[in-house]
Amino acid sequence: MAWLNIDYYAYLEASGFFAPFLFIALHLFRPLLFLPIIMLCMVGGIWFGIVAGTIYSMVGIMLSSIVFYILMKYNPRGREYVFSLKGKLIGEKRKLSTSQITILRLVPFIHFYALSLCLLEIHADFKTYLRASFISIFPFSIVYTSIGTSLIHINNSRIFIAVGLFFLLFFMLRRKETVINWTTFFSQAYYKKNA
Repeated sequence: MAWLNIDYYAYLEASGFFAPFLFIALHLFRPLLFLPIIMLCMVGGIWFGIVAGTIYSMVGIMLSSIVFYILMKYNPRGREYVFSLKGKLIGEKRKLSTSQITILRLVPFIHFYALSLCLLEIHADFKTYLRASFISIFPFSIVYTSIGTSLIHINNSRIFIAVGLFFLLFFMLRRKETVINWTTFFSQAYYKKNA
């Protein structure tokens, strides 16, 4: 792990008390610096460990969500841009639930603020938006901060367990649909039974 240079730790120790505040501020300015949120959470796991890194990432992402809420409420041009981005990624008329947004946040290539906009569509009130943001950000922060922590001591069994849990989570939260055969749908017995 040559990229995990001791200079990072020296910088962190030199900043001392201000390191968590600098990390949270980095979360706030992340969109301006074009930093991926996943990378920042992983860096939090490397620098602060899983517990403190998760807490600092949660605080930073929640503050970023508050700024996003304010910008979307008072900036119509920005809202239109994010709506168009959401339309391209998710679909114009598709409404997602909070649990679906929570799962989609775990997918690395889906735009973070497009999912925040989906939350804003569901929960227009500030308190419910913050609650839904917290619910959707909590697993995201834990997963990617723990990945960052485990990068220091990577183990194949942990990777297999994490991938297995990820697939199990997708399977449990899938959309359950009823499929009716064409001939069954148009048969008279089906209508008599379901009438």
